[in-house]
Amino acid sequence: MKPIKKLIFLLLLMASAGMSRPAFGQTLPFFEPWDQGTFAFQDWTFIPAQGNWTMNTGQGNLAPSAFFNGTPAVQNYEVTMKSMALPGLPWICANMYLEFDYQLADIAAGGTEKLIVSYFIDNTWFPAIELKNEGSTGWVHQKIDISPVCGKWFRLGFKAMGSNSANITSWAVDNIKVYPVCMGPMNCTYTQDGNKVHLFWQHPPCDSLYTMMPGYNVYRSEGPGFGPFAKLNAALITDVEYTDILPLPLPYQQLKYYITLIQHDPATLTVLCVAACDTLDVDLTLGIEPVGHQGIHISPNPASDQISLQSDSPIISCDLLDCTGQQIMSVPVEKQKTLKIPVSSRPSGIYLIRIKNASGTIVRKVAVMH
Repeated sequence: MKPIKKLIFLLLLMASAGMSRPAFGQTLPFFEPWDQGTFAFQDWTFIPAQGNWTMNTGQGNLAPSAFFNGTPAVQNYEVTMKSMALPGLPWICANMYLEFDYQLADIAAGGTEKLIVSYFIDNTWFPAIELKNEGSTGWVHQKIDISPVCGKWFRLGFKAMGSNSANITSWAVDNIKVYPVCMGPMNCTYTQDGNKVHLFWQHPPCDSLYTMMPGYNVYRSEGPGFGPFAKLNAALITDVEYTDILPLPLPYQQLKYYITLIQHDPATLTVLCVAACDTLDVDLTLGIEPVGHQGIHISPNPASDQISLQSDSPIISCDLLDCTGQQIMSVPVEKQKTLKIPVSSRPSGIYLIRIKNASGTIVRKVAVMH
């Protein structure tokens, strides 16, 4: 299905199901510390019945917490503590994470009693982690990627099961968190030509559903340190590049940039989240050709297949370096004025080209993007 049609279908589905605005309690991030001391507060239910699941107001991390008790003893049991329905619908271009704390007070340590944590989508339970009674534990923290729930309504399940519950004293569960982390711009990089800093990035891999996103913002530090940062673009950028023209003389030797992606909630069209790529450190001195070192032209920049060099005088040597200055390729030269450097097999990123001709040696920064 094409991106626009897929978006329209999603909006119609949400509207027809009355899901444009979640009911009370049905929001993300979701957090259950059991502070209210009740399963009813956030609509926890049980399959097939509550059984040995209880609320322990005296113990937890911190108290209270949910307990599955080993007594009264039950054989060949399966009892699931099930959450309310949670709205993963708007979080299409994101990752979803589940965190929780658990504790086991064990008796038999035979591995026969289990706590299985699952998520429920499309009428199916999918296990995320399986814990066994292989000895008592203190409080243990778990973080699990449950990103398949993105774009869907889903539930959480904590299933206690085994051959004989008397083999344990209790499972305890506390501090359940579910939260999305939006995807931001990818492979952010830059090149520099004198007082021009060219920034490049890529859309996140969201099945082309970035049509739901209004665009990008670019920020630059107002000094050589980490901040403060100022937004450079007046209107949102819908492309994947931006050129910053700095005043001359250059105000600093080093600047920092970062790029953010704004995502919209497809139901309400309000801002859903803002995600950024890593900060880019720009050394302005590397992009300035010293006097007497003019006459070398590099194109294209960024490049995907090969980089072409043209020099006013014969090229004596040429090396390709990584961003740390380590040599990764020595390009064969025969004192010609033109040269091609293959980069199709190089990973996307920033590289340095060290070129020596009759005027001396210069280093230029280039970007490789695939």
